[in-house]
Amino acid sequence: AANLINEYYDYRRGAEDLKQAGQGMILKQGLLSPRQVLTGAIITVLGGILIGLFLLLQSGPLLFWIGLGGVLVVLAYTAGPFPLAYNGLGEVAVGIFMGPLMVLGAYYVMAGQASWTPVLVGIPIGSMCAAILDANNVRDVKADRAVHKRTLAVLLGQRAARWEYVLLVGGAYILLAVLVLAGVVPWLALLVLVTLPQAWALISVVLTSDDTALLHRAQGGTAKLHGRFGLWLVIGWLAALVLAAI
Repeated sequence: AANLINEYYDYRRGAEDLKQAGQGMILKQGLLSPRQVLTGAIITVLGGILIGLFLLLQSGPLLFWIGLGGVLVVLAYTAGPFPLAYNGLGEVAVGIFMGPLMVLGAYYVMAGQASWTPVLVGIPIGSMCAAILDANNVRDVKADRAVHKRTLAVLLGQRAARWEYVLLVGGAYILLAVLVLAGVVPWLALLVLVTLPQAWALISVVLTSDDTALLHRAQGGTAKLHGRFGLWLVIGWLAALVLAAI
């Protein structure tokens, strides 16, 4: 739903006029009509709300507030009078709601109680997710500035946005290591370090390249890194549980 709404309102606001067709941009490429994208957005929002209400009945009131916040962020990300992505709040919203709050919500439904552990573990996940958005904004800074889309990259400048990427990606690994040292996360979760070469390669591209096509691939690579980081975290945690049970 968030992607469809983002696609629709970016197109309506003219935010894609100066951008090269890449990931998404289904309206600019004429693959779907604005009406089709808007219809898809409405259906997926309503479907998400219905699933959320079902899960709410299986858990407790905390999920209501997490879900309500999530729906508001989905709608306000590029829609409404104060779109978050157009006012430098995109990375913040994504980092919080697609990181600690998403992990906490899933944990709460299954465990039936709240805990700080999923919140803390969700921070590096959210940081990686925000890095996907930052890579996108680094690539599109000139086009966004031209249409007055005030992303963090536009507000802070491209150089600062590049270092923001380093902070978000590198910070995810550092924070995970801190959580391991603090005993919050089992040491086998450090299996995520197998993704470091990929992270380093992406950081090098984002820090040094001005080539739009290369930065576009770096954004896609960051999405893959986010998935692999989370996958290896799960594998490491499961391995620790198996060893503890033996």
